[in-house]
Amino acid sequence: MKFKTKGKQYFYTVLVLLLLSNFISGQTQTKTIPVFWQIKTPNSDKVSYILGTNHIFGEPWVRRYPGLQSCIKKSEVFFCETYQTDLESYKRNINKNNSLRTAKELFGSDLPLMDSYFTKIGWVETVTAAFNESDSAVEQFTLLTSMYYQLLHKIIAESDLKKDSITGGMDDVLAKIAHSYNKKIISLDNTDLLGEIDFGDKDAFPSAIILLVKFLNGENIKDKNLFIETFRLYQEGNYSMFTLDKSTDYLHIEKRNRLWAEKLKPFLKDKSCFVAVGAAHLVNNRKDGLIDLIREMGYEVKPVKLNVGR
Repeated sequence: MKFKTKGKQYFYTVLVLLLLSNFISGQTQTKTIPVFWQIKTPNSDKVSYILGTNHIFGEPWVRRYPGLQSCIKKSEVFFCETYQTDLESYKRNINKNNSLRTAKELFGSDLPLMDSYFTKIGWVETVTAAFNESDSAVEQFTLLTSMYYQLLHKIIAESDLKKDSITGGMDDVLAKIAHSYNKKIISLDNTDLLGEIDFGDKDAFPSAIILLVKFLNGENIKDKNLFIETFRLYQEGNYSMFTLDKSTDYLHIEKRNRLWAEKLKPFLKDKSCFVAVGAAHLVNNRKDGLIDLIREMGYEVKPVKLNVGR
């Protein structure tokens, strides 16, 4: 039986892919940063907030920190990566920018490992057959996403993390809160740029999946523990920042951050905004994180401690 993927999960793979890319390339954590920040507009009483989300967490995590809902309520505009995005347009862009690949091209010498593992956990066909019989890049991307989330949830289930907060859909939960307060909701991303991401790249999505299978098979225990620790830190309102290098360029982190900063620019000047984007976009070693770009516009940006509700 194959693991089915919801459409919106297409958009929410970047954070964990970024973490895994760092393990694959041998990069290490550089520092731990808060996930919630305040943005003060110069010569104004306008205050905005930016939250670094983690897409595998959900409503329990959001409810744990009631100050988030209060800040959304006080805001005038809510920004998120994607909201009511044209999924069909996104799929067309994936097909346009990605070619069909064989299972061997995707997984290389680790293909037997993939076949063996996914057959063992109940897939009705081998990974080889599933990819070689695919009709489109979108279908292959759906398979990769399915594999990725199934493995991710297995790793979390085997850990000592608090399972009640790991329900997924954090971005949608925040958007629904904004909608309940009748806030204007604006998407920062566009489907053209997202569609350019090459999720079939051997150094990207497939390699992340291979690494997760190895984690579950008892290999690379040190890296597995570090990977789990990133989620434990997030449960407490912090994010482990990793070094970005050329191996993560396919994710268009810098392009997307700069696009988002330009979209935010006219609103931050005279509106109170609440911005929810993946935590990987906040700060990085290259100084093209969203917080750095907002500071370059002349805004004061400082961390805010998230307090657990009673």
